[in-house]
Amino acid sequence: LRAPTTLPEASRESRSSHSSSRVSNFHTHLADMAQTLATIVSDTVADMRAQLAAGDKRAAAVLALALFCAVSPLDITQLVFVLAGAAAYALLQPLHMPDSGVKAAKLGKPAPR
Repeated sequence: LRAPTTLPEASRESRSSHSSSRVSNFHTHLADMAQTLATIVSDTVADMRAQLAAGDKRAAAVLALALFCAVSPLDITQLVFVLAGAAAYALLQPLHMPDSGVKAAKLGKPAPR
């Protein structure tokens, strides 16, 4: 039997740097895709708002259809919890006290210490 051959150190380092380069390229590509998706969604939402403000019924129909497609596969218990969570959030939102530093910054005053 022959003993397994090992790769020289330079070859191992080359593979390691090649692997990290591929990972870095993947992360860069993923970040670019996320940025592109965010831009597309932002532009679409802005266009939809403008069309809804103008009273375009097609935009309202597309929005209603999109909401239906998002909600229809959910189970009734999931829908109940979604509505309960939204109601709880809406009820608790007025009770939220803003951070005094943020409030002071909005008023142009230094934050209390």
